[in-house]
Amino acid sequence: MARNGSGTYNRAVAPYVAGTTITAATVNQEMDDLAAALTQSMSRDGQAPATANIPMGGFRLTGLGNAISNTDAAPLGQVLAKAGDTATGALGVIAGTAAAPGVFVSGDTNTGLFQPAADTLAVTVGGAEVARFGANGLQSASPWLDLASAATTDLGAQTTDNLRITGTTTITSFGTAPNGVTRNLRFADALTLTHNGTSLILPGAANIITAAGDTGTAKSLGAGNWVLTDFQRASALPALRGSIAGSGLTMTSQRILGRLSGGTGPITEIVMGNGSANFTFGTSLGGEILASGQTEMDYFLIPEGVRQVVVMFNGLSTNGTSPIIVQIGSNIGLVTSGYFSGLSRMESSSINTTTVSSGIAGINIAAASDAVYGSIILNAADVLQAEWMAQGAGYYRTNGGWSTGGFGLSGNPLARVRVTTVGGTNTFDAGEIALSWRF
Repeated sequence: MARNGSGTYNRAVAPYVAGTTITAATVNQEMDDLAAALTQSMSRDGQAPATANIPMGGFRLTGLGNAISNTDAAPLGQVLAKAGDTATGALGVIAGTAAAPGVFVSGDTNTGLFQPAADTLAVTVGGAEVARFGANGLQSASPWLDLASAATTDLGAQTTDNLRITGTTTITSFGTAPNGVTRNLRFADALTLTHNGTSLILPGAANIITAAGDTGTAKSLGAGNWVLTDFQRASALPALRGSIAGSGLTMTSQRILGRLSGGTGPITEIVMGNGSANFTFGTSLGGEILASGQTEMDYFLIPEGVRQVVVMFNGLSTNGTSPIIVQIGSNIGLVTSGYFSGLSRMESSSINTTTVSSGIAGINIAAASDAVYGSIILNAADVLQAEWMAQGAGYYRTNGGWSTGGFGLSGNPLARVRVTTVGGTNTFDAGEIALSWRF
């Protein structure tokens, strides 16, 4: 028996005694046992490999050469043996993918680093790429992904910064995200963004109805609060609001009337955005046809320096009898109270009068079937264009006319005008509004 299974070698025969005869069988038995024991041992020159795992019993293999292939034992200098050790050579890993990164977090194999292309490094979280770094530093690897609109359209739950919002569902919340998270938005359809002074702050502090191709940037304030820091129409028109349902708001072409140089030359039509224009008359936004279900019309981006605004009604009617009013405001916000305004509705046998404090009164409609024609003229009463006097008159039915006058403060230079009704609950169902101004 060469070894006893625990590595101990025991002689196969008893020790030899001097003066006794040694038999061939005894010698052969011991020589065979020695041959078997040597066969079980590994030669120093590597003639044969090990045939089983070799436990080291707490001892080290010393004097190792550097590993060359993946099956070689490596000396400590080629590996990180424990926490706190520092590699003294390059550490290479596979490129990996977003779903299976080459470097991942223990226990979370789809979160880590991978290489999507040469000279590029990407970060993946939950199997989705969230950032990419190239020769010029951080790149936006966020692809444009579709996100269906919902009352709570959860921007913070998305793994990309670029989102195309689809559908027509009214949005009242963008969900919850850490303070500072930014999302770039594109809208595929017409939907309403509902303004909230705390949780969904919109430009102009008013609801916005989107159109296909409109864009914006939403920034999280934390705790479920968001601010839309900018909003751009695909058509480059101001952010006007229309009806949610039906065909919504139809615009005629924008045009600017003025002169390209000072003087008394003829007034001509100028392409919007011509920086060389010296406007001596004003700007007309044309007609806006109102659709059923619309409760107000906002005109934004009225230029600074305007000293007169004319609001014109052409067959305008609502589904109720609440007075149609005009409200004014600045870039800071819309003024909805503090007006001094009175109006008279005159018929062949009666005069009806009322006062309004929520806007410049236009007409106290007698019946939902009435259609209003006429205009209200607003004139700046101070050099800052913050105080405005109003007067207006018109017709609303056979033998029926109306007149109005009033005063309002825009707070800062006037920049916006709204046409709505007292209380803002009646909806327009026919007609159109046009707006013009003078400098």
